[in-house]
Parts: sequence; C-alpha cells; structure tokens
Amino acid sequence: MDVTLQDACRLLGKTPRQVRYLVRKGELQGKKVAGRWVVDAADLPISEGQRAARAAKEQQLRDTVEHALGPAHTRRYGVADLTAFTAGVRVYRALLAALGAAHPASDAVSAALVALSQGYHRLHDRDKLEAYRLAREEAARAAALVLLSAHAEAEALAAPIEREVLPAILGLVRRCERRKP
Repeated sequence: MDVTLQDACRLLGKTPRQVRYLVRKGELQGKKVAGRWVVDAADLPISEGQRAARAAKEQQLRDTVEHALGPAHTRRYGVADLTAFTAGVRVYRALLAALGAAHPASDAVSAALVALSQGYHRLHDRDKLEAYRLAREEAARAAALVLLSAHAEAEALAAPIEREVLPAILGLVRRCERRKP
C-alpha cells in the first residue's frame, strides 16, 4: 500500500526533505504517481513503539470482530467446569457402586452436588456463599456417614471427599468471602 510523502514523514518523524533524500539514496522505495511522491508503507522502517501500536490496533480489530460474531465463538462455562462438582460426581458414582443409592452417604453427596449447582447459578455472592456452605456441610456429612458405615472400603471411599471435594468447595467459599462487600 502506498502512502503519501506527508504520511511517510509523519510515520518516520522526518521532514519531507529527509524522506526524499532517503528515496534518492535507495533506503526507501518511492515513486511519483500523478506528480506526487508516494512511498510503499511496507518499506517504512518503524520503531518498536510504532510496531507495538500497530499490533495493538490489529488486536483491537480482532477483538471487535470476535465480539461482533457473538457467543457462538466464545466458551461458556457451567457448573460441570467446577472442580468441586466434577470431583463430587466421581465420588457419587463410586458411592453408588459400593454402597447403593439408598445409603445416606449417597444422598448427602447428591445434596452437596445440588447445592453446588444452585450456588453456581445464583447471582449474588452472599447467596452463592450460603449454597456453597451448605454443599460443604453435606459433603462433610457424607464423609462421616461413609466412615461410620461398616463397609470394608469406607476409608478409601471417604478419602476423595476429604482430599478433593471439601477443599475444592472451601476454595469457592473463600472466593465468595473475599468478594463480599
């Protein structure tokens, strides 16, 4: 793309005389078009600051286009993306296989998962906090119920609740508490 001599001067921070001199020396590719000097913009030596400004403008254009394209091109997150939820689902499935759906520990983990989902979808941090605290209580209750059961693998079943689910829920609780006004 060709730019006028004045634009080249502005971009290079030089006078018209200096730019014409660079063209005569062959350091810039220039030509006369309809009696006026033009310079190929691709041949202009630019500083790091100019390069950064150009890159910022290009990024701004890309961001604008992506924003205009809308939600089809953006990742939406859901409750299934919560570490606490995915760990809880794994624990719930293991409890169902080992203890069955009728066991109170399975019910407690199910209640914890429901509370996590409700908390995730609530709008206000105080409401989220309330639901996440309930989820933590239910998960702790599930761990206790598993440990109190006479099942041979009780400790192995309770370990992921205490090592994965409870700490992940605690992270959600602390995040809500930090944002609290």
